Amino acid sequence: MVDMHERSIAQVLNDIKVELKDFISTRVQMLVTEMREKIEPIKASAPMFAIAALLAVTAFIVFSFGLVAVIAAMIHNPYNWAIAAGAVTLFYLLVAGVFGALGYQEVKSVTPLPKRTMRVLQDDKQYLNNEVRVA
Repeated sequence: MVDMHERSIAQVLNDIKVELKDFISTRVQMLVTEMREKIEPIKASAPMFAIAALLAVTAFIVFSFGLVAVIAAMIHNPYNWAIAAGAVTLFYLLVAGVFGALGYQEVKSVTPLPKRTMRVLQDDKQYLNNEVRVA
């Protein structure tokens, strides 16, 4: 076994290089894993946003039909078309609001910062500070 005091500078620098590569590789892997975990809820909420958008467009179409019905009713007939179109429009807007709120809650629940990686890096910083004080 080689005594720590008999190693050459090249060996020491090579060991530092290997340790630094391992350190950086581990931290990058942690960051990538944590970011993947944080993206999953956003992917899950995407269909909710799509449904909300589809229902909002449907509500606009139905509302437009309601306006046409109101104009048609003003000219010849009573407002029965407008009342039906208004009820359907409110229903679709309510459903779109529910899906939009669900999607927003999913996105809002995710914090963008990688907490575990940041905590490990802070622990590493503290460890290195303690090592420097000892040396």
